[in-house]
Amino acid sequence: MLIEYPKIHNVYKFDESNKEFTRTFYDAEVEYLKDLKRLATEKYDGMNIRVYYDGYSVSWYGRGSRSKLPDEVNDLLKKYFEDTTIIFEQHFGDCEVELFLECYGGKVNGSKKRGRYGGIDETLIGLDVMINQVFLDRTKIDSIFEIFGIKSVQLIEFNNLEETMKYVENKSFRSDDEDYFEGFVATPLYPLYIKGSRIVVKIKCSLFNKVERLPIPTINEENEENQQRKTRRKLHNVFIISINKDNFDKEFVHIQKDTFEKLNETKNNFEDIKIQDMVIIKCNDDLKVPYTVANVDYEKEIVELVSIKKKRKI
Repeated sequence: MLIEYPKIHNVYKFDESNKEFTRTFYDAEVEYLKDLKRLATEKYDGMNIRVYYDGYSVSWYGRGSRSKLPDEVNDLLKKYFEDTTIIFEQHFGDCEVELFLECYGGKVNGSKKRGRYGGIDETLIGLDVMINQVFLDRTKIDSIFEIFGIKSVQLIEFNNLEETMKYVENKSFRSDDEDYFEGFVATPLYPLYIKGSRIVVKIKCSLFNKVERLPIPTINEENEENQQRKTRRKLHNVFIISINKDNFDKEFVHIQKDTFEKLNETKNNFEDIKIQDMVIIKCNDDLKVPYTVANVDYEKEIVELVSIKKKRKI
């Protein structure tokens, strides 16, 4: 029987009124067992995937049975699991097998655009294996994912839950997306169950990120803040591009690097463009259409602009 990957709770409860994590354990059992050794695996910012073999055929799904997979993710799953029925049969016979994976990178959650995980394309990593409705020991899953040429999550052992959380807390101060780390999923060193469910928690970096709550500004403070915002806006580059076209009015515009540098009146290079820079497209010398930079693909050498207001006469 195909099942969804069990939801994993945070180690602490979340205070909805203050929008922050408390220091109260979500599950009393986790608190009771906090001094046990832990096995931790990295929690990836991706999309949960299930590959299912019912003893006769192979199929794959997102987290839910009705989840629609992006084309890039579906193509990746075809690459690894299309026509693998014989492979499953050779290794598992008529046993029911469910592989749980995470797809991350590429367009998943905008990872590549944000530079996360080194800007890699969509990638699969193995999380868990269930055979005949029983989860395998996590130390035993590597060889199963290797059958299909897929790596599984690395296991890191800690002496207790506090040591595990301290590791994540130290990582939480990193801000670079290229070395992005979302947190850990941690279980006791030896699998333990409560009412048929594994004892497992997630420890995310956001658990340790504090949000400052600013006082409500007075009128003078508000005016000062508005002035600061205007000053910050001035720090963005402003580019002017001349295009000889009538009635130029598009919501989105894509411009190649060579075209941009040829048309750019401010003589800045393509590499100088940053997100939120302003680009003014001047048509026939009497019409200016303001845009903001929504994305810059330095690899494909394309800048994507989005209109911020309607065209107007100068």
